[in-house]
Amino acid sequence: MKLKKTVMPKSTHGICSKIKKNKTEFSITFKKGPIQRGSFLKLRSNPFQNKLLSAIRFTHKKMDLQTSLILALGIGIGFFAQTVFGFAATLIAFPILMIVLSLQESIALTSIFLLLFSGILVYQNRKLMNKKIVLEMGIGGIIGLVIGVQILKLGNPEILNKLLGVFIVLYASYSFIKKREIKIFNNLGFLFSFLGGFFSGLFSSGGPLFITYIYNKIEKANVVRATLIGILGIINVLRVPLLIQSGMLNRETMIQAIVLLPIFLISLYLGNKFYKKMDEKIFKQLFIVLLLIMGISLIVK
Repeated sequence: MKLKKTVMPKSTHGICSKIKKNKTEFSITFKKGPIQRGSFLKLRSNPFQNKLLSAIRFTHKKMDLQTSLILALGIGIGFFAQTVFGFAATLIAFPILMIVLSLQESIALTSIFLLLFSGILVYQNRKLMNKKIVLEMGIGGIIGLVIGVQILKLGNPEILNKLLGVFIVLYASYSFIKKREIKIFNNLGFLFSFLGGFFSGLFSSGGPLFITYIYNKIEKANVVRATLIGILGIINVLRVPLLIQSGMLNRETMIQAIVLLPIFLISLYLGNKFYKKMDEKIFKQLFIVLLLIMGISLIVK
């Protein structure tokens, strides 16, 4: 039996470790790990094809539950944090989602839920937003987003993510120790918005740059959160069409999102409940700590 090699998706690499055959039977040994839908072996001869494909389909079914649980865990925890703080879904969700998905697939899936998140939370927080800052940051963010998505199509320049991580760690550390604004940042709104949009398109990690500018200008924690939700709302509305146009957001990702929708809605409900009970001083401290963790994760991953 001849096997034709094909390019396998990232999450299938190394799963099929051994195929044995003789005149009447064959066996397939799979390594432990997740597997995506879709054939990763194409057979030129027919004697064992039906049995082989049946074995692969059976393995897919066994792995489907495992994959679904991993995706549900990532989306659930990620969007609970996103609801509480206004950002951090990708910080928490990506390490979990990327057990079974590639970076591009993880970005595409979370982008659908970020769009839904914005639709719900922007309406709920519309009265608290600083609309002047939302508009100021929105223009540069749109330009940066378009450029970031186009670069994402070409590859994954990790060095940029690490540089962003270094900046975030330095800012979060300063804010935690000094607890006062950095005046020079107040005149750099367009720069922060452009870079925030750029990294949102490239890695879905632009939130901390928007936060750096907003947190430096606004005192009240609830207004910081609401304004951040408003800015990211603009980014999230535009990111989905750009990902569809680039081919990274496809029908399979849409189906995954529909299946995970109940988990997402439960996360929003629980996150809102938790946020309403949180003291503002504790919120600010956790906000900076989460920002620091996000910066470190960008450096080391």
